Amino acid sequence: MLTHFMHAVSFLGSAAFYVPVFVVLLWCVRPRFGAGALVTVLLGSALNALLQLSLQDPRPYWTDRDVTALEAQTSFGMPSGHAQGAMIAWGYLAARWPFGARLRPWATGTAVVLVLLVGVSRVYLGQHTPEQVAAGWTTGALLLAAVLWSEPRVLAWWRARPLTTQFGLVAGVAAAFLAPAALTVRWLEGWQMPAAWRQAIVAAGGTGGPVTADRCALATGTLCGALVGLSWLYRRGGFAAAGPPARRLLRLPVGLAGSLAAGTFVLLPGPEPVLIFCAQALVGLWFTAGAPETFRHLRLAAPAVPPAPAPERAPV
Repeated sequence: MLTHFMHAVSFLGSAAFYVPVFVVLLWCVRPRFGAGALVTVLLGSALNALLQLSLQDPRPYWTDRDVTALEAQTSFGMPSGHAQGAMIAWGYLAARWPFGARLRPWATGTAVVLVLLVGVSRVYLGQHTPEQVAAGWTTGALLLAAVLWSEPRVLAWWRARPLTTQFGLVAGVAAAFLAPAALTVRWLEGWQMPAAWRQAIVAAGGTGGPVTADRCALATGTLCGALVGLSWLYRRGGFAAAGPPARRLLRLPVGLAGSLAAGTFVLLPGPEPVLIFCAQALVGLWFTAGAPETFRHLRLAAPAVPPAPAPERAPV
């Protein structure tokens, strides 16, 4: 019973849980909040993938036979991605709570409890040491604080740039994550995982090894696609989620179908990290631009209202 509970709690700190939640909020409830939360957690996921690949710290069950692994993971363990992700996702939700001030204290308290429980669950499941969990919390808290402080300033600055400049900046974001990841993989090209580590992974039900840029490509691709989509969507007048409940609910199957279609791109032959990046960029683009535009064409959302041009200054 306790193990099932820990698995459930651990899931609440995974991208597989909070990314769909924030996408649904973007599509159906609070677009601005959902977009900000989505970009923040994707940024955290890309950073975590790069840090784990660079620090190359083994998970406890790889090196300690007294630790029982209750799930299999093939990526390195420092810092804990679940602990970091929970801090960012639940922390952002509490800090930017969009559902009324009366519920904010409850949201904050729930967020604190969940962040702590996710960290405990990762140790219980044999996936991380307490130090790796603490590092995840610290990394997540630092990134969250930076985002909360800079978000209004960066958003205003970003929106003032031409669309071509924004796309160039997105390419710079991709390079900032993918270039170090590729260099690390290249540097470790001849490295062999210790046999004991591999045996522990296989015994827990996993396969393969940790030296791959796939996770970084996945998170970075989704992040870059989402940024491109949001930049384009703003030029189109943004997106309003308002509408009858039935129309809002009908957006979900349409959005899910498009997400699945975009993700099938990864099945094409070619270099795996490149295809993962491209496929996830399409998914991120669908999340933030393709789906909202489709909702409009299907009359499941209100038409776009382009932003008014900035007033010209009178000559002095």
